[in-house]
Amino acid sequence: MTANALRILQITDMHIRSVPGKEFMASPVDTEATLQTVLDEIHANEPADSIVVATGDLVQDPLEASYQRLKLRLGSSPNCYYLLPGNHDDAVLARKILNRDNSWCVGQHAFGDWLMLFLDTSHQHQQPGGMLSKAELSRLERTLAVSGQRHVMLFLHHPPVSIGSRWMDEMGLGNADALFAITDRYPQVKGMVFGHIHQQFEGARKGIRMIGSPSTCVQFKPGTGQFEIDTLPPAYRWFDLRADGTFETGVKYVRAQLQCAV
Repeated sequence: MTANALRILQITDMHIRSVPGKEFMASPVDTEATLQTVLDEIHANEPADSIVVATGDLVQDPLEASYQRLKLRLGSSPNCYYLLPGNHDDAVLARKILNRDNSWCVGQHAFGDWLMLFLDTSHQHQQPGGMLSKAELSRLERTLAVSGQRHVMLFLHHPPVSIGSRWMDEMGLGNADALFAITDRYPQVKGMVFGHIHQQFEGARKGIRMIGSPSTCVQFKPGTGQFEIDTLPPAYRWFDLRADGTFETGVKYVRAQLQCAV
């Protein structure tokens, strides 16, 4: 960890099932077991006061049982979790079950010299692509207008830029232009962090760093024209945020044998 920096962790695309051990997509991986492997790694190697942001697709089946199972996993952790929905989530149900104890489904959190702003791109419920509602865009504008001297990191589920995989780029953020029309006017925005893509990605647009992250379960092979599962293990991403608005980031793959559903 960088000295005098704020440590933030990102987990994403947990895809917890309502029935334990039920396989995920074309993979026999047990997503609840792989999430626990990642959480164990975080508990063993990261500061106990690290803030963890979960950037959507918290569950695969948007049912009460799925969120209850996720809450049990997070509730045994010493960390604080900020959760936002993805296209597989029911945002209302997620807030009802997860918004208590050490996890929160809220719109923002100020942390030292930084403001973390959590955007809901799940406006098109159960559709693979994302969209920011007019209300969410208005909230973004209002928040940035009063953010003062704080540096801003945006967290969202869907990627607002192309990642170079044709099939995945077809289900990114549908109104990214509306997002950029706002953020281009606020230089305090330093990064946009997203999930959805199940792979590592780093780029930049007009000075704002674009950061995508692998999943806590299975990964998708990058640079492909169609869906293909990669062989990389579960992972989380870390950020060290500095007072001057710069930051370092990296991905930690959990080199443990993937546990499969039985």
